[in-house]
Amino acid sequence: PRRGGPRPHQSLRAAIGWSYDLLGEDEQVLFDRLAVVPGPFTAALAHAVAAPPGATLAATQDLLDRLVAASMLAADPTGPVTWYRQLETLRTYGRDRLHAAGPGERRAVEARWVGHVVDQVAGIVTRGSATWSSDVLAELLALYDNVTGALRWCMAHDPSPDRAFLLVAAMWGVVHQAHTAEVGRLARQALDRWPAGEEALAESDADAGSPFRADAVATAATCLYMGGEYREAVALAVAALPAAEASPYAPATLRRAIAQATRAGGDTAGALRWFARAADAARARGMVAMAVESDAGRGQVLADLGRVDEGLALVRAAHAEAVGASSPVAAAWARAVEGSILLRSDVDRAVAVLDEALAEARRLGHGAGVSACLRALALAALVGDDLATAAGRTLELLEWLLAAGSTSELRLVFDVASVVLGRAGRRDEAADLAATALSLPVVSITASVGHELFPPDPAGGRVLPMREAIVRTRAALAALAQGAPVPAPVPPASAASAAEPAALFRRDGDVWQVAYGGEATTVRASKGMADLARLLATPGREVHCLELAGSGLAEDGTGEVLDATARRAYEERLRELQADLDDAEDAHDRARAERARADIDTLVDHLTAALGLGGRSRRAAGAAERARSTVTQRIRSTIRHLDATHPRLGRHLRSSVQTGTFCSYTPESPVDWRF
Repeated sequence: PRRGGPRPHQSLRAAIGWSYDLLGEDEQVLFDRLAVVPGPFTAALAHAVAAPPGATLAATQDLLDRLVAASMLAADPTGPVTWYRQLETLRTYGRDRLHAAGPGERRAVEARWVGHVVDQVAGIVTRGSATWSSDVLAELLALYDNVTGALRWCMAHDPSPDRAFLLVAAMWGVVHQAHTAEVGRLARQALDRWPAGEEALAESDADAGSPFRADAVATAATCLYMGGEYREAVALAVAALPAAEASPYAPATLRRAIAQATRAGGDTAGALRWFARAADAARARGMVAMAVESDAGRGQVLADLGRVDEGLALVRAAHAEAVGASSPVAAAWARAVEGSILLRSDVDRAVAVLDEALAEARRLGHGAGVSACLRALALAALVGDDLATAAGRTLELLEWLLAAGSTSELRLVFDVASVVLGRAGRRDEAADLAATALSLPVVSITASVGHELFPPDPAGGRVLPMREAIVRTRAALAALAQGAPVPAPVPPASAASAAEPAALFRRDGDVWQVAYGGEATTVRASKGMADLARLLATPGREVHCLELAGSGLAEDGTGEVLDATARRAYEERLRELQADLDDAEDAHDRARAERARADIDTLVDHLTAALGLGGRSRRAAGAAERARSTVTQRIRSTIRHLDATHPRLGRHLRSSVQTGTFCSYTPESPVDWRF
């Protein structure tokens, strides 16, 4: 809320309402109905969900274009199909409007939305079962929010499990890319909602005939495996096998889940049998991509057992089969596994194959392929004792997984990083990362558990909290990749000796080493961090904003803040940043999201300060006012960033740092900062 300014600017809701009132009636109806859609949508989905009876797709497309022009929808036209999104603040407003129209209207719109999503998913499953193309995978990932939302709706409203089990079955395709924990939780909820033992007792007997129960079990079992619950995954999948023959896919997907969990648990002989059975079941049903992946898994296990030539022959045959069936994702995965196997016999050839596979996996958006290739390239550098390249590839893998939100795969980073740090002479840190790696689940067949090229050595190490492990790994790998000495980890306050600082705020090249309350982190260098260091060094002292801004001038204001052209540029940039923020949050990329938020806050403050009553441009402020605004913004933005990486420090700074014309740091109790 803002106290001043025109009424439409005094609250976000009032601002949205002002824009909403400018829409035509048809545009308002479409806007309200689209509020039931929780994720990105196409024009076809919008038409199926929100168009009035008898309306044409062209008419709906025209309404969508008008909503985009009015900034009431965001559009991404960069792909083969334009995807639209209703920003969450606008969607909340639309939901309230739809709710006011009555429960009948809302329920009817929701039912149309769920029906369309189920039909679309059924088409994806049919098209993707054979070759599992990159387009199918991309479509399913783009629909993820809609699929999970529709699944929750089905569990709450459907009397039979058919639609819910179909939606769960389809999400088998995304669990190796992201969302593993959420998909596993939803899969179990659906299976618990319609228990197998009670199906025969159902009055309609609808549950007993559900064709996708075994497929839903395969999804749940795969999520259990990726969460490190190998025995539970095998037990769940094996119990579902007798009923799997009624499904066109489950005989293969269940056996694949069993093979993966068996291998992760260390049973190589059992894994070889189950991978072979999964490949046979997949080929019998025309599921080429599944057969290729199963043979690639078997080839990796054979190589781990020393049967490298056998493994290579099997994987190369699988790759040829994938190419012949026009399945680029399966082909890229087979090449990634081939490169992993070649590390045991021909490193130069392995690097060439992996570079090719990595480029293809990136082009296809195949996350598991990218992860496997980056890890194998880091291992190849270790074979050649090239620590800088090994560190750089491992750091690239870490950032890739964090950007994708795939924290379940961080074992792939920590086990290699432990070897890199050990080679660099940092034995204690290496042992900590090795212990941390071994505490995490095995989620890739190329991890070669028990048969690693460089087995992690956890002797004397401790399992680190995930945040600390990530921070320490990132700092150490970044230093090694640049040829610099590895920074010593900052000890927790509880473990430090009396001579050590209770808190640290120290610049180290391009980063700041920060420790407070027993937790440590690193933060990229910025002017806001420098401002905070200046304040922390002089607790209780008020520092003028001009001093922090580096200016001693206090000239008078000069002219208008911005003209009409600049104002339009500001507003266009705000729309771009909001879309970027939404995309970053969808991808769980906290660093990118924080940068977008900081830029949005800066632009909004500047635009608000520039506009007076009636939208007229203000006169520009003098240097002191500009310094106050700039310094306040960058300090508060930096504290928000610290809030995400070091919540305890963020809370402390929020309560003890004052900004304005004079800035100061006044903690409730003294802190012994070292700089």
